[in-house]
Amino acid sequence: GWAPIGAPPSTVLAMRRSEAASWFSAGRLWVWSGASMSAPPADQSLEGGAWYDPVMATWGPMAKNGEPTPRAGAGVVWTGSEAIIWGGYPAGKDWSQNFGEAVSAFADGAIYRP
Repeated sequence: GWAPIGAPPSTVLAMRRSEAASWFSAGRLWVWSGASMSAPPADQSLEGGAWYDPVMATWGPMAKNGEPTPRAGAGVVWTGSEAIIWGGYPAGKDWSQNFGEAVSAFADGAIYRP
């Protein structure tokens, strides 16, 4: 069944949406980047990320050195030893009001090795 997960302390990870998330080594949940909780177009892409350990019920920060440009909606896959992030888009545009405009998506990514 379902069990609740407490929100991370704001000193570790600010509230966000459209983040990249995946399970990684040692059974931890990994959450990176995303968009702020402001309504578009006032929202912003957020840097940084955190991990959650469900056994210990604790959150911790991810290393920031070498992280790619912050973005929302990035894809992520865990290979067994590293997380690969690709794509996404910059927050700060109300796509519902600009349907049909060209989307300014990221055509790059990064590899995170915990």
